[in-house]
Amino acid sequence: MLREGTRQRINELAAYVKMNDTQIIEYDDKLVRKYIEQIQIYYDKLMVYFKAKIETNVLR
Repeated sequence: MLREGTRQRINELAAYVKMNDTQIIEYDDKLVRKYIEQIQIYYDKLMVYFKAKIETNVLR
């Protein structure tokens, strides 16, 4: 079960994505610092770890 703080961050991120219909095409430091905990760079992918304890990989 998710902690309440984690659940709140997930809800905030979901609300932000729903409110912004356009794609983010430029780096946004405030957004990154608010939602992303860590990014690991590998030869064939990027691993993005969100503060809401969600992770995703982005293939190159």
